[in-house]
Amino acid sequence: MRRLVFAAPVTRATLLEFFAMRNVTCTSDIESEDTNDDALAIRWSQNEEMRTVTFRDDIGTQLQYLTIESESSDQEVSIESDIRHGPFQFWSIESVLGDFDAAITPENTIHTFAKLVTAAPEAQDLLFLRRIELALGHPAPEVRAECLELLSRVSWPELLVLITPLKRDPNGTVRHAATVAPNEFRALGLG
Repeated sequence: MRRLVFAAPVTRATLLEFFAMRNVTCTSDIESEDTNDDALAIRWSQNEEMRTVTFRDDIGTQLQYLTIESESSDQEVSIESDIRHGPFQFWSIESVLGDFDAAITPENTIHTFAKLVTAAPEAQDLLFLRRIELALGHPAPEVRAECLELLSRVSWPELLVLITPLKRDPNGTVRHAATVAPNEFRALGLG
């Protein structure tokens, strides 16, 4: 599985048009197995081989990321190469991590954390985990609260351990967000 994170807004229609220009025929919309309710998966066939792409909607039809899944990793590499040579801009993992590390203001920290959780891999990753710990321990309560809300985008059950201490946070908004977050994880089947 490969995940590409868009650096600029991309609509579902633009992406489907791009696939159509490459003789990729969408065969059906399917309910996504992605952990987020706002995800949409599309199965398509090309050269009689089935492949799946998962789109995650940001606002309306704006897409945040694209997950490529295929029976063959060679097919995933081929699809990723086609898309990277298209008219889209992507964030690199290094730039996402670097932006978070360079954040100074609470607003910038929240913004870069949103990018960070969007780019987070499906399996737990220590580079991301360390930054999640930093965000949840941020001195500004608005950062801790907002980051707790954004955390449901990362489907790592191990994160529940980081959330529990925040139920005793001195800030009421943070305590409330820490109480709600495990419910979101349970709804996703992770807790």
